[in-house]
Amino acid sequence: MTRPDTPTVLVTGANSGIGSATIDALLDRDAHVVATVRSQSSATKLLADHGGGRGGVRGDGGGEGQLLVELLDVTDAERAAAVIERHRPDVVINNAGAALLGALADIDDDDALAQLEAMVIGPVRLARLASRFQSERGHGRIVNVSSTLASTAMPFTGWYGAAKAALDSVTDTLRLELGPSGIAVVRVECGAVKTGAWDDAGDTVEQGDDESTAKSRKRWADLTTLVQPLFEDPDEVAKVIAEAALARRPRPVYRVGFASRLGILSNLVPTRLEDLVTRTVFSLKAP
Repeated sequence: MTRPDTPTVLVTGANSGIGSATIDALLDRDAHVVATVRSQSSATKLLADHGGGRGGVRGDGGGEGQLLVELLDVTDAERAAAVIERHRPDVVINNAGAALLGALADIDDDDALAQLEAMVIGPVRLARLASRFQSERGHGRIVNVSSTLASTAMPFTGWYGAAKAALDSVTDTLRLELGPSGIAVVRVECGAVKTGAWDDAGDTVEQGDDESTAKSRKRWADLTTLVQPLFEDPDEVAKVIAEAALARRPRPVYRVGFASRLGILSNLVPTRLEDLVTRTVFSLKAP
């Protein structure tokens, strides 16, 4: 079966940064976009920024058009099922999820579980729900937005990297399992991107309690501030995500952004050497 000329694309985490830019990139390519956010205030702002009279908030008096906004926390299984049932998207772009930063020893179980639920369980749930309708049509696509930190050990980003590594693993497995149904599964590996997420990142990392890593956490904050001018513009990242979502024959993996290929290099370097370089850069002494 052929793809629709105007596919319906559901985008999670659409209120800012990469998600917001992705909405514009998709609308520029004439897609019908269902953007999900977690709050009414975010929905109102999103429509003001992108709607241009073309959409509304479903279930809150909104109309129809190229852009619709749904209230959705991706960890809410019941709400996720309702949104997918209502729109039956041709494409799902899993973008939602904020990075949990800090030393692993400082992060409690609840916060770690929340990171995994938002970045692994939630995306797989949406893929599972959407794939039922996509397989009936004989076509569909799942696009999971990942990070180079999935394959690169970076101090003070451990749970975020772990969640993205798990997302990469299930993405690759889904690509194999859903392929016979005509569903393409793609991952977009992002390097560092200029978004508001970096505004408080250094302060968050420096708040750790372990005195033995205080110098390293300060070093992390200073270095990330220093290299931010090199970070990729969200609009450029969004173009790659839109291509992954709408290309006739998508690649399995797209990479975009500052140091987005660092993971490939990391896999080629002996672990002892990689550890030595990382310890030196971030002032982390070996035991």
